[in-house]
Amino acid sequence: MPKETTKDYIYLAIIALCAGLASLGIWKTADGIVAGTSVAIASGGIESKVAKTISVATPIPLSTISNPVHVTGKAKNNWFFEATFPVEVIDEDGVVLGQGQAHAATDWTVPGMIDFSADITWQDTTDNRGFIVLTKDDPSGLGNVPMIKVPIFFRDSSSVDVNN
Repeated sequence: MPKETTKDYIYLAIIALCAGLASLGIWKTADGIVAGTSVAIASGGIESKVAKTISVATPIPLSTISNPVHVTGKAKNNWFFEATFPVEVIDEDGVVLGQGQAHAATDWTVPGMIDFSADITWQDTTDNRGFIVLTKDDPSGLGNVPMIKVPIFFRDSSSVDVNN
């Protein structure tokens, strides 16, 4: 094989490997987003466990949100207490701009994944980026609670258009 052809095959193999890792959720972007998933950043180094217990359908990571933001997805029934769990909108510095509850769409006491939704109104900010933070409800107050952060971009609340 000519030297140039071998080099081309090596480049193709590297590209295929990266694409394969991304499709398996092993490759992460610089922002910590697991490629190919809607769960972005999990707390306490427990990403794989958290990703198995909750998935966010909207907003998708790095989308621009409007006010209020409509959050939907599925969570394992143990994320809920009395059919709710906390959801926050924060800026890059962790300042809480809005908070509320995700509500189970069906009986949350049934084992398995439960559909949820939340509409969170947030304060206008000059920051461009922030996060939607979903936290497993912890009525015991013992701490070390699983949570995820979905990175988002802000849109001024006076804008009208889509709700991601």
